[in-house]
Amino acid sequence: MKKPVLPKFSQECVLCNCNEINDRMDNACFSEDSITDDLYQQEFFECEFKNVSIHTKMISCLFADVIFDHCDLSNACFSESVFRRCIFRNCRMTGIDFSDCSFTDVTMHDSLALLANLNQTTWKMQNGNKCVFRKLPSIM
Repeated sequence: MKKPVLPKFSQECVLCNCNEINDRMDNACFSEDSITDDLYQQEFFECEFKNVSIHTKMISCLFADVIFDHCDLSNACFSESVFRRCIFRNCRMTGIDFSDCSFTDVTMHDSLALLANLNQTTWKMQNGNKCVFRKLPSIM
């Protein structure tokens, strides 16, 4: 079985503040911070989020070559976002909304995603280790 492609970084990440996020972020490292504003159609290339809390909306965003390490993403809304060559490591994702998202070459390790909304997601080459995913039950 073919393994997912891992994120690639062309240069060293520059430490940034979550309040400084603009339309396109390249080689940015966010650490020990939190995103408090809703974000729409942002692009993140070769970025790292370490010990970052995100409990807001990040709708229709693009994440390419991004690492989420020890992040609290509980109740965050990432609907209609695209994740390419991303790693989620030791993340708390209880109640996360990944509806209508696309995942390509995404790796998840030691993460918890209880009550995750995974409706209409597409997955290509995902890899997981010690992860718990339980999606919301369908209501008819």
